[in-house]
Amino acid sequence: MRRAVLLLALLVAASIPLASQSADTAGPWTLRLRGAIAGGSHHSAPARLEVYSGLGLEAGVERALTRELSLAFLVRPESREVDSVAGGGVRPRLGSLESVGLTLLVQYRIPRGRWTPYAGLGVAFMPTWEKSGVLDTLDVSPGLGPALAVGMDLALSRTVLLNLDLRASQERRLLEAHGTRVARVSLDPLVIGVGVGIRPGSGRR
Repeated sequence: MRRAVLLLALLVAASIPLASQSADTAGPWTLRLRGAIAGGSHHSAPARLEVYSGLGLEAGVERALTRELSLAFLVRPESREVDSVAGGGVRPRLGSLESVGLTLLVQYRIPRGRWTPYAGLGVAFMPTWEKSGVLDTLDVSPGLGPALAVGMDLALSRTVLLNLDLRASQERRLLEAHGTRVARVSLDPLVIGVGVGIRPGSGRR
């Protein structure tokens, strides 16, 4: 958490000199850094598993296509702990999943002065690059599914934004042992992010 706060502070500090540029120098690109928390999951079958929520940093780049439309690409590494939900209140720890969430969105934006609400639709892909514990003996499929986002940008200056983002997806992950399904788990039902964005100058004066 300290690293997330420090990186957000450094990004804001680095962007302060850009605030003196005129509005015409803002280019079509927006760079973002958010602290994000991804919701956990209690939905799995046939084995009963619980996947705990994950907290981390999310980076993104957005390209304005028109005044209202934009294309956004987001990257979010995350670590999740997984428990088996057994009877009698026993929850043996199965290990952790290290994954990276990749999301591509087409967003519709509604500029309202300093405030710009938006809604986006796209696809989320989440491969797993490392496992631990019992999970290391299982095959874990990458998650793939539709993604829906809503959010709000608040212009702090001509080039610096404060952002709040809420995103839902329907990613499903299969856990298999030697070709036999152990569980089908729903991951990332909801991601909440808060952060900052920078709109670099286009080079015009």
